[in-house]
Amino acid sequence: MNPHFSVHAPEHRRPKGLYAQVDFIEPLGEGLALVGLDGVDAEWFAKFCEDHGLSKNAASVDVCKAFAQRAPLFHLQLTMFLDEANRRFRARTKHWLHIDLSAEGPLRGELYPTLFSPGQTVAFDAARLPLMNRRSQQLNSLTLVPNQPPVPHTPPTALHIEELAVLDVGQGSANALLCCEGVARIYFDVGCGVYRNAPTRPPNISFCQCEDPVVVLSHWDADHWAGATIDTGLLTRTWIAPTPATIKHIVFLMNIWTAGGKTHLLSTSATVQLGSGIKLVRCKGPASDRNESGLALIAERKGKRWLLPGDASYHNVPGALKRPVTGLVATHHGARVHGPGAPVPSPAPDYARLAYSFGPGNAHGKYGVSHPRPAGVHAYDAAGWTHTGWGVLPLGSAIASPPGLARATAHHPTAHLNGIRIGWTAPVGVLPHLAVCPKAMPLTQT
Repeated sequence: MNPHFSVHAPEHRRPKGLYAQVDFIEPLGEGLALVGLDGVDAEWFAKFCEDHGLSKNAASVDVCKAFAQRAPLFHLQLTMFLDEANRRFRARTKHWLHIDLSAEGPLRGELYPTLFSPGQTVAFDAARLPLMNRRSQQLNSLTLVPNQPPVPHTPPTALHIEELAVLDVGQGSANALLCCEGVARIYFDVGCGVYRNAPTRPPNISFCQCEDPVVVLSHWDADHWAGATIDTGLLTRTWIAPTPATIKHIVFLMNIWTAGGKTHLLSTSATVQLGSGIKLVRCKGPASDRNESGLALIAERKGKRWLLPGDASYHNVPGALKRPVTGLVATHHGARVHGPGAPVPSPAPDYARLAYSFGPGNAHGKYGVSHPRPAGVHAYDAAGWTHTGWGVLPLGSAIASPPGLARATAHHPTAHLNGIRIGWTAPVGVLPHLAVCPKAMPLTQT
């Protein structure tokens, strides 16, 4: 596995420069944005190209594999005004930046050698490389998703899914669809806290794999897949995911293949059936917005419905707002709800649960914005998802009556609350496998 993904790998020395792509531009509110850049050590890459003759030859499959296993990757984050971020760093596929790390650079950020290492404050400057630049062409040849024969996806039959489990993985997202015995049959995201939020993850990141579960990835944000770098057995499973577009995620995809895993990459908006009443839908946002164009999961049984939107706004999830929901995983860890009129699915009248997945003490950007956002909590509460005991009330309303419909995997600033079990009409009493599987993380909330 590439050292950037490993908890135990030694860190590479700080590079003098990077060839980098924009990983994300995430609005933080108040006109600010958090910008993430992923790159490879520029000096190392120059030598790699020389050693493998890439000045004259296209990259072979073996060279791509060598790059995926060995490349010293780095992640760089900085907080800046949103307008400036979009002007300077607007994400464009196959476009590369040269990042010059120096003591006198006009920009300041945090550099992360691995997913789980502490950040190093650095000064830097960034210049965009032309598409026809020699390094741009070499990088693009190494980070094209190689042609793989498609994995025919046969929907599992007779799964008898009885519960939705929202796992406590810190500032990230991981969810499991459990059968009547409590065995995980489908995972929807397998993330955990990374980079600045790496300390938010609990010490026991592990995933039940006793019945060879399918792993569905809503989108390629690292906090939605990084749990698989800790419990590496997940890398050997079948993954269903959007097609990745940038260096870190393509390298991770190649690491899945190296581990023996199979992938079903979705480049179209076609619905995928995962079993009776369980489907994946492609979100309707622009392809340039990874959060808004990912996959969402909708499960239905006898008029009851669970909705797992990943980080997408509800108005971009096909069918999300049509009917009340029994089980809802709050989009984007409880971030502010976006869209016309800030739409939120309504709770089913008899039994419903809203689950927030976030890490204790999580922070985003230089000024420490954290999830869940107050505006998001207010929007859910106003839609009927009561938050008794949270100390947050919908504007202009009275105190909500117990017991409340909202649950969370943590509370600020330091406490983990363990995972959450959600049923169709109520949580099932005892799921035997949960008590005996050594990899089943605690699910103590209902």
